[in-house]
Parts: sequence; C-alpha cells; structure tokens
Amino acid sequence: MFVVLKVITGPRQGEVFRLNKHENFVVGRSRQAHLRFADNDPYFSRMHFMVEANPPACRLVDLGSRNGTLVNGQKVREAELHHGDVIRAGHTTIMVEVEGIVTAPVESSTYADGEVCQIPEAPSGYRFIEVIGRGGMGQVWKALRVSDHSVVALKILLSDRPLRERDTSRFLREASLLKSLNHPHIIHVLDTGDDQGKPWLCMEYIDGPDLARVVHQKGKLHFSRATSIMLQVLDGLAYAHDQGVIHRDLKPANILLGSSSKGDCAHIADFGLAKAWQGANMSASTLTGNGAGTPAYMPPEQVVDLANVKEPADQYSAAATFYAIVSGHHCHSTSGGESELFRRILTEAPRRISLFVPDLPVALADAIHRALSSNPADRFPSVREFAEAIAPFATASPVLSDDDTQH
Repeated sequence: MFVVLKVITGPRQGEVFRLNKHENFVVGRSRQAHLRFADNDPYFSRMHFMVEANPPACRLVDLGSRNGTLVNGQKVREAELHHGDVIRAGHTTIMVEVEGIVTAPVESSTYADGEVCQIPEAPSGYRFIEVIGRGGMGQVWKALRVSDHSVVALKILLSDRPLRERDTSRFLREASLLKSLNHPHIIHVLDTGDDQGKPWLCMEYIDGPDLARVVHQKGKLHFSRATSIMLQVLDGLAYAHDQGVIHRDLKPANILLGSSSKGDCAHIADFGLAKAWQGANMSASTLTGNGAGTPAYMPPEQVVDLANVKEPADQYSAAATFYAIVSGHHCHSTSGGESELFRRILTEAPRRISLFVPDLPVALADAIHRALSSNPADRFPSVREFAEAIAPFATASPVLSDDDTQH
C-alpha cells in the first residue's frame, strides 16, 4: 500500500513520490527537504510543511511557514489527508492518492483499538496481578510467571490495525533479538510470544517509578543527582550501541528508577521496540510517538527520516531527557501544538538551559547543549564521550527517598 504525492502544478510538475512505510516527507527550500524548491518557488519557507505517512493513514503538518499551506483550499496547521485531497503551497499543487486501499470490513474481534481491547486472560504460563502502565504500544502488567513464581512485567502489544500473521512474526523476530541485551541499566527481555494474535514480551520487573513520574510528583532534580542517573543511562546506551541496537525513543517515561545499596539505579525500558513496532507496521496511526519516537525528545534528523536512525539520535534524546529532568522544561517549547514543535526542532537551536537553571555549572550546560546540536556531526563522537564530559558533576552516592520509590 502506498501514499502517493503527485506534483501537478509548479516548478516540479510531473514528479511523483511514493511513500510505502511510516515515514516523514518534508517539503521546502532547505537542503534537508525531500522535495526541495531552492529558489524556483520563492513562496516556500525553508521547512514549509511535512507529510507524515503510514499507509493508508496520512497527515500534513505545516512547519510554521511564512505563507501557509492549503488543503482543499483551506489554510491549515495540521490536517488528516485522504485520497483525492489537494495540497497547495506557493505556485505548487500536490495531489494525494492512496494506492491499494482495502475496503473490506474488518471483524471487530480482530481489531485492537486502545482501551476498547482488553486482555481477558494472561498468556499461557502467566497470571496477571495488576496493570502498571499504558502507552502507545499497549499495556504493561505486573504478572506472576507460573514456572518459577517470579514477578515479571508483561507488555501486551495492542495494535490499532488488524494484524497479519507476517506482521506479528516480524515483530517477534525483531523483539527476540533484544533478549541478548544483558546490562544492569537495561531492562532485560526474558521471553516473547503471541497470544491469539497479540504479541507480548516478558521483561524484568522493576519496583520503582519512571523519571517522568518522579519529576511530575517531586519537581525537577538537582543537577548532581540527575547527572548520576544519566551516567547510568549513557552506560546502558553505550553497551547497546556496541551491540548495534539503537533505542529510538529515549525519554523520562522510559527510564525506571529502582534502588540499590548505592542509591538510584536507572533501568532503560523499551530498548529497540520502536524499530520492531514500526518495521512490522503495528500501527495505522500517523501520530509520531507510536513507535517512531516522542517529538519533544526527537532530534531533527529523526523528524526528517524516521527509518534511518543512528546512534547520535539516542545521544540527543538522552540530552533532551537530561535537560527536562534538571530544568523541568523541554529544550524546545511545546506551546502552539505539534506543528510548532516540529518547526522549532527543525529550524531553531534549543533554549539555553541556563534560562531555567541559572546556577547550573557552565561546563555541564555546555555538554548538554553539545549533545543537543542540530547537526549530528557536532555532537560528541559517542555517548561515552558525553558521559566523560558530565561525570565530574555527579554525586558520589545518590539516595532515593522512600516517597520516590512508590508507584
């Protein structure tokens, strides 16, 4: 199935672009744009608009263009696109077509739709205890593994589209590779399988909150404690990168805090799941964040190219996470909606963290901003060098309060 963009008027008339997977297509004058106009259509901004396709779903996001974007004659900031819609910007008109639309009805028993789809029984060999998390990929349950009576976390993947057997098999094949990751700061995937067509993962259970919850409930962290936590996260990232695995969706909600005799113990969740989810076409949604990354923590190169994400993207996301837990703010303002956020990520430098944390050591702020560089080549050569730069600012032994470890 394809989303097809046909340029029917303007300087690039006659060109056709076929999008057959979850990907972003940027239009504008910038060298980063997939459809670039340079100076032959002066009414285009550098980053004018973006089409996010996940066939058959498709949407348009205006990236804060100076002259605006029209869909079917109406100026829009965001719009769902359908077969036959017409996009106009500057002197250029683009027709949207969807090839291979499936019109046969889908039986409700095979269709998973978020909260509507409940799992009545645990997969064979497990017993559910309680739901401990929900997200774009499904539900996470605290569960009992019957074979050894150990407490585990069961992630039940709930797709918002009918799953073909090959999609499920592809996801499980990708996910099973994650079982080889064995690191103290990465949540271990113990087993994978599917139950009545619903893929699941059995993972190590961590008795502790995620960083997003800690900051929400207790406020931003002192930079020394945050540095100690991020050093553990970067250690886990470095190990995974050595194994050729990229996280793709690192954020505070994907970092769980357990405790040890030495204090905070960070555990990275959902390692590599974004690639498996996206690659297996597990979602019909075009919402960037369902398997593609979370916009507020996403580097510019990932916005432009969802498929070819490299190690520097994780470094950026780690720095954006560091920024958020220390300052209580995102590195780019999220006001104005997702279209404005994408525009800022693609065209503006992150806000200086010193605006929110004036007493932050200059060298630490500089390290965070280097890792947040828009150009991947300007970041640290690897997450190890990022860790070396921030290490002097860590506490020797961070301590978790009892309140911070409660669900």
